[in-house]
Amino acid sequence: TEEAVMAAQRVLTKIDERHQQQQQQQQHGEEAEAKSASSPGRDRSKEEEEVKACRVEVAHQAAVDDVAEKLEHAVSDLNQEQLELGLQQARELSMREDLYPVLPVAQQYLQHIVG
Repeated sequence: TEEAVMAAQRVLTKIDERHQQQQQQQQHGEEAEAKSASSPGRDRSKEEEEVKACRVEVAHQAAVDDVAEKLEHAVSDLNQEQLELGLQQARELSMREDLYPVLPVAQQYLQHIVG
């Protein structure tokens, strides 16, 4: 939903800001200190990988939250098409039933509708 996307964008913005701050601190630190044995390029590369991983995680969570919300609406509306689509998306996203109790409920409702 829009709320989840906006929340994800805020998190990504904060991650980018933190990353920029770290880069600035690292550049200032490099100027003030003698070069150490580790390569600064590797440190930046590692940070970039961490930022990418955070972005992927935030995007995945936003998608999971969106699917959970859509499934809740599909259950309340008894909408077979939306139940089928939502459950398929939940499988693709590896959503866990213990974290999202709407999943088994949606499955039961779908089985009842299909009969």
